[in-house]
Amino acid sequence: MIYIVLKNQKVNKSLNLIEVFSISRLISKAKYFYISSQMHGKVIDIKKHKAEPGSKAVMYEKLDEPSDSQLWYENKHGLLANKLTDFVLDSSDGE
Repeated sequence: MIYIVLKNQKVNKSLNLIEVFSISRLISKAKYFYISSQMHGKVIDIKKHKAEPGSKAVMYEKLDEPSDSQLWYENKHGLLANKLTDFVLDSSDGE
């Protein structure tokens, strides 16, 4: 199991919330995996399944059937990319 720790400072500037995500592969040798929160079990999903630049990544309940918007893989550059969009995760300051 791989763990990712993200710090979220947007909730309260004086408070740093730390959320731990785990990456679990569908099958031990599978190419695709989910990124799920250890806090509430939700997974990172692409909002409204939009496959376009600037699409938002959100926390959502894991669907019963695998959805490309919830599946991730490691691309050739070693970055986490979404199966639906082939885009990598990036942060934005809201602009």
